[in-house]
Amino acid sequence: MSLYYSSHLLKFSGLDEINFIMHRGNASVRFRTFLFEDGDNTLTIGAKANYHIYYLQNLESQGAYNFTMIYGPSIGVFFSDPILARFMENDFLKNCDLEGEANFLLIPGAENESWIWGLEFYTGIFYKMDMLQFNLGYRFYSIMKNDINDVSHEIEFGIRYYF
Repeated sequence: MSLYYSSHLLKFSGLDEINFIMHRGNASVRFRTFLFEDGDNTLTIGAKANYHIYYLQNLESQGAYNFTMIYGPSIGVFFSDPILARFMENDFLKNCDLEGEANFLLIPGAENESWIWGLEFYTGIFYKMDMLQFNLGYRFYSIMKNDINDVSHEIEFGIRYYF
């Protein structure tokens, strides 16, 4: 089980009406399996269930920020591999992993509104220390609701605590 906070620093594209900086917190439960074990170098793959809380800073036409909080569950798959440490022996690199994930999101709509659903893909590098992990990566979102389809590309920084 883990708790995760991330801040999406940049949104490169998407609809102008959906212009935001996003902060995300989530709790996840993960099922892992380990492949290609080579000492400390192990490929990890698995499935996960998350519950997200999104804190959106929406930029309005006047330049003021409107803060909105939304929440919802997601399910996904992930992998993690110390690919650099496989080829270069270094104390720093043995704690760095390449990671990736794909998630299907469900976000409840307001009263009498339909749910928003979406897909997100993430790839990045993380540094692990005992029960803490820091990551920097790239996240792609496709959020859909009725006739709206917003696609977003973002740089993400995060911190995760494992139980």
